[in-house]
Amino acid sequence: MLVYSPSLIAASALFLAIRMLNKWYTWNPLMVKDTHYTEHQLKPAFKDMCILFTGIERCSLQTIRKKFSLARYHKVALIKVTD
Repeated sequence: MLVYSPSLIAASALFLAIRMLNKWYTWNPLMVKDTHYTEHQLKPAFKDMCILFTGIERCSLQTIRKKFSLARYHKVALIKVTD
């Protein structure tokens, strides 16, 4: 069952990606204007995504993770998620 709207998932994924690269990033007014979501509105979906990503190493389906661990994909699957 889809708990979050597609636009909220997309905005939360963007927030997560930016936070993975810059731990101290804050969701600025331009991002609120472009996405129509505040950082407070993104937090529940963001936290759920973090839970999914932190448990991915124990998941039995590792094909995609292995693929994106390759150098040609810049090893993005190896980036650690931090709160």
